[in-house]
Amino acid sequence: MGALALRSGFETSTEEEPSLSELLQHLQPCDLVLVEGFKAEACPKLEVLREIGRQGRLADIDPSVRAVATFAPEIAGAHRFLHLNDVFCIAGFIAAEVGIQRSFDRRKPWPSGRSQQSGFFSDVSEKETSDVPET
Repeated sequence: MGALALRSGFETSTEEEPSLSELLQHLQPCDLVLVEGFKAEACPKLEVLREIGRQGRLADIDPSVRAVATFAPEIAGAHRFLHLNDVFCIAGFIAAEVGIQRSFDRRKPWPSGRSQQSGFFSDVSEKETSDVPET
């Protein structure tokens, strides 16, 4: 079982945004929760970068960042690199991090019956998908 929670998805009686632990209480029981934001929380993180901005990489200052998902290894620097377009690699990495034993075969169709090439990357240029490493 999995869930996706947004901070604004829960109503609270205070004006403060709820903490991650408060949100997780609403999602029990749950095997895996993926969240966006919560940079200050002490939880395993996957940093997603298209380029290194003024503030640099979060991974350089936060040891809870397990990997950097980006288009080029040099953007990840010394950190574990996951290609941003390789969803099977990212899913496999997350599964391994949380102890889920699952094989993700990029040659098999998606659950909806669509293959990776038949629409999932429809908003990504052909050049960006052509350099996805084969694993």
